[in-house]
Amino acid sequence: LAISFIIYKIHIKKKPERKENLTRYYLRALLVFYIFFLFSLTFNINRSTIGLTFDRLRLLARFYWQANIVPFRTIRDMLHSDYPVSFVVTNIGGNILALMPLGVLLPLVFPKTRTLPTYTLIVTLLILFIELVQFFFGVGKMDIDDFILNIFGALIAFGLFKLVLKYKENRQLASEEY
Repeated sequence: LAISFIIYKIHIKKKPERKENLTRYYLRALLVFYIFFLFSLTFNINRSTIGLTFDRLRLLARFYWQANIVPFRTIRDMLHSDYPVSFVVTNIGGNILALMPLGVLLPLVFPKTRTLPTYTLIVTLLILFIELVQFFFGVGKMDIDDFILNIFGALIAFGLFKLVLKYKENRQLASEEY
């Protein structure tokens, strides 16, 4: 990512007239890379762990033993257990940070997602997709706490993105007045 960003910056300095097109392509590529990274990070897939099933009994057993639909249960259990603090911080912080890049990349690549309802709907559907894939393929744990933390992180980043946009607009208006 860093190397691609440096190449992008060098290319823009050489041909500034192509900045907008290059920026659009760079952001799209970055979004695709991020989605692949997110999926590889989330699913922990190796051939021995994939267990796709639609058998009702297996799904019920998996749901009973591996899924959590009680909000904040996993967080509470981690905080009141003997897990190392580093594990708890990594788990909670990781779930908050995991979808934060979407708060910037999604509205930049797709301007129609710059409204809160549209952005929230798309991120919610993405997280639901991830959690359901984890459940049906048995490549992770379906957990409402992960969903809550992911949404929280994504909305924080989106809010920061909107603040930066507002700041840039105000500075531009102020510079136009003088």
